[in-house]
Amino acid sequence: MSLTSLIALIKLNDPDAEPLTADETCEWVRSRFAIVGRISIETKVSPSELKDLTEQRTARAYAALDQLSDNELSFADLWNLLLVVAVPWTRREARSLTEIDNLLASTATDTSGSRKIILWKDSSLEKQLGDFEHSENAATALSGDPLRDSVIQMAQNEEERAALEALFKRRIQDEDVDELIRVLGIRMTK
Repeated sequence: MSLTSLIALIKLNDPDAEPLTADETCEWVRSRFAIVGRISIETKVSPSELKDLTEQRTARAYAALDQLSDNELSFADLWNLLLVVAVPWTRREARSLTEIDNLLASTATDTSGSRKIILWKDSSLEKQLGDFEHSENAATALSGDPLRDSVIQMAQNEEERAALEALFKRRIQDEDVDELIRVLGIRMTK
Protein backbone atom coordinates (compact mmCIF):
# COMPACT_ATOMS: atom_id res chain seq x y z
CA MET A 1 0.00 0.00 0.00
CA SER A 2 1.44 3.35 -0.95
CA LEU A 3 1.24 6.23 1.47
CA THR A 4 -1.43 7.94 -0.61
CA SER A 5 -3.63 4.87 -0.51
CA LEU A 6 -4.03 5.20 3.29
CA ILE A 7 -6.11 8.36 2.92
CA ALA A 8 -7.88 6.89 -0.11
CA LEU A 9 -8.79 3.74 1.81
CA ILE A 10 -9.98 5.61 4.87
CA LYS A 11 -11.94 8.12 2.76
CA LEU A 12 -13.81 5.23 1.13
CA ASN A 13 -15.10 4.32 4.57
CA ASP A 14 -15.15 7.75 6.17
CA PRO A 15 -15.82 10.57 3.70
CA ASP A 16 -15.04 13.13 6.40
CA ALA A 17 -11.49 11.79 6.93
CA GLU A 18 -8.81 14.37 6.35
CA PRO A 19 -5.05 14.19 5.96
CA LEU A 20 -3.16 15.75 8.87
CA THR A 21 0.43 15.53 7.72
CA ALA A 22 2.62 13.44 5.44
CA ASP A 23 6.15 13.17 4.17
CA GLU A 24 8.11 10.56 2.24
CA THR A 25 8.13 8.10 5.19
CA CYS A 26 4.87 8.61 7.04
CA GLU A 27 1.30 9.80 6.78
CA TRP A 28 -1.31 10.70 9.39
CA VAL A 29 -5.06 10.84 8.71
CA ARG A 30 -7.86 12.00 11.02
CA SER A 31 -10.89 9.73 10.76
CA ARG A 32 -14.00 9.09 12.81
CA PHE A 33 -12.48 6.04 14.50
CA ALA A 34 -8.91 7.21 15.17
CA ILE A 35 -6.03 9.29 13.98
CA VAL A 36 -4.28 6.71 11.84
CA GLY A 37 -0.65 6.92 10.87
CA ARG A 38 1.38 4.71 8.61
CA ILE A 39 5.04 3.91 8.27
CA SER A 40 6.51 1.29 5.99
CA ILE A 41 9.50 -1.01 5.84
CA GLU A 42 9.69 -1.60 2.09
CA THR A 43 12.30 -4.37 1.80
CA LYS A 44 13.24 -7.39 3.84
CA VAL A 45 16.12 -6.53 6.13
CA SER A 46 18.10 -8.11 8.94
CA PRO A 47 16.67 -8.04 12.47
CA SER A 48 19.07 -5.27 13.56
CA GLU A 49 18.18 -3.16 10.50
CA LEU A 50 14.48 -3.80 11.11
CA LYS A 51 14.80 -2.61 14.70
CA ASP A 52 16.67 0.54 13.64
CA LEU A 53 14.31 1.36 10.74
CA THR A 54 11.20 0.82 12.85
CA GLU A 55 12.52 3.02 15.65
CA GLN A 56 13.65 5.77 13.25
CA ARG A 57 10.44 5.84 11.22
CA THR A 58 8.24 5.67 14.31
CA ALA A 59 10.16 8.59 15.85
CA ARG A 60 9.88 10.54 12.59
CA ALA A 61 6.12 9.86 12.41
CA TYR A 62 5.65 11.19 15.95
CA ALA A 63 7.87 14.19 15.16
CA ALA A 64 5.55 14.97 12.22
CA LEU A 65 2.63 15.09 14.66
CA ASP A 66 4.61 17.31 17.03
CA GLN A 67 4.86 19.91 14.26
CA LEU A 68 1.07 20.31 14.15
CA SER A 69 -0.57 23.21 15.96
CA ASP A 70 -2.98 22.70 18.87
CA ASN A 71 -5.82 23.52 16.47
CA GLU A 72 -4.81 20.66 14.18
CA LEU A 73 -4.02 18.12 16.91
CA SER A 74 -5.20 18.61 20.47
CA PHE A 75 -3.88 16.94 23.60
CA ALA A 76 -7.07 14.84 23.73
CA ASP A 77 -6.35 13.55 20.21
CA LEU A 78 -3.14 11.94 21.47
CA TRP A 79 -5.20 9.30 23.26
CA ASN A 80 -6.64 8.14 19.96
CA LEU A 81 -3.57 7.43 17.80
CA LEU A 82 -3.05 4.26 15.82
CA LEU A 83 0.19 3.66 13.93
CA VAL A 84 0.17 1.05 11.17
CA VAL A 85 3.58 -0.50 10.53
CA ALA A 86 3.57 -2.04 7.03
CA VAL A 87 6.16 -4.79 6.57
CA PRO A 88 7.36 -6.81 3.55
CA TRP A 89 6.83 -10.20 5.21
CA THR A 90 3.70 -12.33 5.28
CA ARG A 91 2.61 -13.48 8.73
CA ARG A 92 3.75 -17.01 7.86
CA GLU A 93 7.20 -15.82 6.75
CA ALA A 94 7.68 -13.81 9.92
CA ARG A 95 6.75 -16.78 12.11
CA SER A 96 9.53 -18.78 10.49
CA LEU A 97 12.06 -16.00 11.26
CA THR A 98 12.20 -15.99 15.05
CA GLU A 99 14.11 -12.72 15.52
CA ILE A 100 11.95 -10.84 13.00
CA ASP A 101 8.79 -12.29 14.53
CA ASN A 102 9.89 -11.29 18.05
CA LEU A 103 10.81 -7.76 16.94
CA LEU A 104 7.48 -7.24 15.20
CA ALA A 105 5.57 -8.70 18.15
CA SER A 106 7.45 -6.32 20.44
CA THR A 107 6.59 -3.42 18.15
CA ALA A 108 2.90 -4.34 18.15
CA THR A 109 2.73 -4.53 21.94
CA ASP A 110 4.66 -1.31 22.51
CA THR A 111 1.99 1.26 23.25
CA SER A 112 4.39 4.13 23.91
CA GLY A 113 3.34 7.00 21.67
CA SER A 114 0.39 5.11 20.22
CA ARG A 115 -1.18 1.74 19.67
CA LYS A 116 0.47 -0.10 16.79
CA ILE A 117 -0.70 -2.66 14.26
CA ILE A 118 1.58 -4.71 12.04
CA LEU A 119 0.30 -4.73 8.47
CA TRP A 120 1.56 -7.94 6.88
CA LYS A 121 2.36 -8.16 3.18
CA ASP A 122 -0.52 -10.58 2.61
CA SER A 123 -3.06 -8.60 4.64
CA SER A 124 -4.95 -5.35 4.25
CA LEU A 125 -5.78 -2.50 6.56
CA GLU A 126 -9.46 -3.39 6.22
CA LYS A 127 -8.73 -6.92 7.47
CA GLN A 128 -6.66 -5.61 10.36
CA LEU A 129 -9.23 -3.07 11.49
CA GLY A 130 -12.36 -4.97 10.54
CA ASP A 131 -15.12 -3.84 8.25
CA PHE A 132 -15.51 -0.31 9.60
CA GLU A 133 -17.47 0.74 6.51
CA HIS A 134 -20.45 -1.28 7.69
CA SER A 135 -20.07 -0.78 11.42
CA GLU A 136 -23.04 0.71 13.20
CA ASN A 137 -20.93 2.64 15.69
CA ALA A 138 -18.63 5.49 14.80
CA ALA A 139 -15.75 3.80 16.57
CA THR A 140 -14.90 0.51 18.18
CA ALA A 141 -12.14 -0.01 20.67
CA LEU A 142 -8.99 -1.50 19.22
CA SER A 143 -7.84 -2.64 22.64
CA GLY A 144 -9.41 -3.49 25.97
CA ASP A 145 -10.08 -1.08 28.81
CA PRO A 146 -8.76 -2.81 31.94
CA LEU A 147 -9.46 0.11 34.28
CA ARG A 148 -13.11 0.33 33.24
CA ASP A 149 -13.42 -3.46 33.44
CA SER A 150 -12.04 -3.42 37.01
CA VAL A 151 -14.36 -0.63 38.10
CA ILE A 152 -17.37 -2.43 36.64
CA GLN A 153 -16.41 -5.66 38.42
CA MET A 154 -16.02 -3.84 41.76
CA ALA A 155 -19.41 -2.15 41.58
CA GLN A 156 -21.95 -3.87 43.81
CA ASN A 157 -24.98 -2.96 41.73
CA GLU A 158 -26.17 -1.12 38.65
CA GLU A 159 -26.55 2.17 40.51
CA GLU A 160 -22.84 2.06 41.52
CA ARG A 161 -21.80 1.13 37.98
CA ALA A 162 -23.71 4.06 36.55
CA ALA A 163 -22.22 6.50 39.08
CA LEU A 164 -18.68 5.18 38.56
CA GLU A 165 -18.96 5.70 34.79
CA ALA A 166 -18.48 9.40 35.58
CA LEU A 167 -14.81 8.63 36.23
CA PHE A 168 -14.37 7.98 32.52
CA LYS A 169 -15.90 11.21 31.29
CA ARG A 170 -13.65 13.81 29.74
CA ARG A 171 -14.92 16.35 32.26
CA ILE A 172 -16.57 15.40 35.52
CA GLN A 173 -19.42 17.74 36.44
CA ASP A 174 -20.41 18.73 39.98
CA GLU A 175 -23.55 16.61 39.75
CA ASP A 176 -21.40 13.58 38.84
CA VAL A 177 -19.32 14.08 41.98
CA ASP A 178 -22.47 14.53 44.07
CA GLU A 179 -23.89 11.27 42.66
CA LEU A 180 -20.63 9.41 43.34
CA ILE A 181 -20.60 10.64 46.94
CA ARG A 182 -24.26 9.73 47.41
CA VAL A 183 -23.96 6.24 45.92
CA LEU A 184 -20.64 5.35 47.54
CA GLY A 185 -21.85 6.88 50.81
CA ILE A 186 -24.66 4.33 50.85
CA ARG A 187 -22.03 1.58 50.63
CA MET A 188 -20.06 3.10 53.55
CA THR A 189 -23.13 3.25 55.84
CA LYS A 190 -24.03 -0.41 55.25
